[in-house]
Amino acid sequence: MIGLHDRQDNNRGFWLSLEHQGQGLMREACEKVTDYWFHVLGKSVLRTQKASINRGSKKISLAQGEKLIKVEEKEYVSGKYACEFWEITREEWCNRHAPS
Repeated sequence: MIGLHDRQDNNRGFWLSLEHQGQGLMREACEKVTDYWFHVLGKSVLRTQKASINRGSKKISLAQGEKLIKVEEKEYVSGKYACEFWEITREEWCNRHAPS
């Protein structure tokens, strides 16, 4: 499941059940959804949030070229954790996906 939101610091979130993790499925889906965000919806920046302990989500942000912009404490269902805020601009996205 991937959700897109028109919120200031939280535009995309996702969840994948454990049995499907580690196969690259969410990475592939996020590529399509992020491209849609910039090219169909015409947005200028994509910002995501994640608990700092969520290594899988962090890998996807890094693979997409997002950069860490700030960290704050946040209350999650399982407790209080550092929350990382990541972003990529449309220009950065397009430069990464430009034909060689």
